[in-house]
Amino acid sequence: NGEILNKSDWIINCSFESNQDHKNNQSNNSKIYIQETETKSILTDGSSYNVFALPVESPIHGSRQLLFEPSSDVASPYGWHDINGVDGPEYTITRGNNVWAREDVDGLGGNGYSADGTSELNFDFELNFDQQPIGYQDASLTNLFYINNMMHDIWYQYGFDEQSGNFQENNYGNSSSFGGGDSVNADGQDGDGMNNASFGTPADGANPSMTMYLWNGPSGEPLTINNGASSGSYSGGSADFGDSLPTESPVTADLVLVTDDPVLGGDIYDACETITNGSEIAGKIAVIRRGTCEFGFKVLAAQAEGAVAVIIVNNVPGSAVNMGGGADGGSVTIPSIMVAQDLGNDLISELESGITISGSLIGTIDLDGSFDNGIVSHEYGHGISQRLTGGSSSVNCMNNAEQMGEGWSDWFGLMITIEEGDSAIDPRGLGNFASGISLGEAGFSSRKAPYTTDFSINDYTYGDSNDESNITEPHGVGFVFATMLWDLTWAYIDKYGFDSD
Repeated sequence: NGEILNKSDWIINCSFESNQDHKNNQSNNSKIYIQETETKSILTDGSSYNVFALPVESPIHGSRQLLFEPSSDVASPYGWHDINGVDGPEYTITRGNNVWAREDVDGLGGNGYSADGTSELNFDFELNFDQQPIGYQDASLTNLFYINNMMHDIWYQYGFDEQSGNFQENNYGNSSSFGGGDSVNADGQDGDGMNNASFGTPADGANPSMTMYLWNGPSGEPLTINNGASSGSYSGGSADFGDSLPTESPVTADLVLVTDDPVLGGDIYDACETITNGSEIAGKIAVIRRGTCEFGFKVLAAQAEGAVAVIIVNNVPGSAVNMGGGADGGSVTIPSIMVAQDLGNDLISELESGITISGSLIGTIDLDGSFDNGIVSHEYGHGISQRLTGGSSSVNCMNNAEQMGEGWSDWFGLMITIEEGDSAIDPRGLGNFASGISLGEAGFSSRKAPYTTDFSINDYTYGDSNDESNITEPHGVGFVFATMLWDLTWAYIDKYGFDSD
């Protein structure tokens, strides 16, 4: 009769940010997006890649290295740019049998630009972080291509091969229920969001999708109040919609308090109803209180009245949160931030009294998640666990409250970046580069402590997964599982020793 019996979302979103409320659309509903074989004799392809080579985790862990022909003869017998099983690459761009790394700056999907190594397969591109990421896109896509291929080649050795439904366009005659056609489509510098990453895993034979976003740069103070009782500089929550704050010349304008037509005694400053002082808003920075409607709706309404930017005032105590745009966010073209309740209420009081207040908004340089090998491997790990848990054609079974997906993915990221000389008690985070968290700290999403066997730093056990007030699903539960897996890893190392390969 047309009734929907079941829906399954193949897209797993992974928030690594330090603020758990990072993507808050007011309703707290985040945006959902939704061999074993003999080594073949291959000709050298001369490929080279300037990347943050494993076990280096990110730019804050080490430097780039120029690698020559790093592909595995077993897992990728014709190199990383082949798809037909004949010596010689089919592609000179960041595309091949295991992954297609391309940009998606407009956030619309599709087949975007890929870095081109020319016929020499020379992917040695300049990298200068003192600019917005669009300026070093080739280097970014090269690193994204590299780490996806490394995840393919490493875990192939441990069973994630064709028979297990791995990600390859051509299975080169090795057994599989499908004939390939499922390399990873990896979108870098994706413009559809911020401070996040995701992986979508369809059944064997269909291409999985990896989405890597940009991240807000080192925390600065984006808001300066230029006069009045609240003069000074302040931090704020960012928005994953609309224009980013400029990084050179700030947006400077007078602040104006938005009023609307209240319904049933609602807040006249939340812009959830028809704005009544539109003539005062044009060319100004609109001040709006957080309320019952989505952030994108509020900012779009102010934009329609000519506002050049928006300051959202938090309506609950504590720090500001970062904002998701909801249904209307995609139509917003002006920047916006959120400020804490105390500051916001002071500004509202001053504006109510008729004081003219000038404000300036300026942004920071974004960070590129494709350089954070811990995050990229975490996302790829979701594809491995989804294909292996229920079989390569049953990717919908990890939906229960205690599924280990997030924990397995954290473990993948930790394991491929373990180094000679590391110890069990070393505190390890994940995603520290992209999220701006210091080394040795956790601080991202629902991970409550760094990974370490030192109980004075991380004393979480399986029993803590029952504490629903502290351990969320799925990231918090995954953190507990990864804590146990990391303890087990070091127990194995203590017993069998460590091999850097």
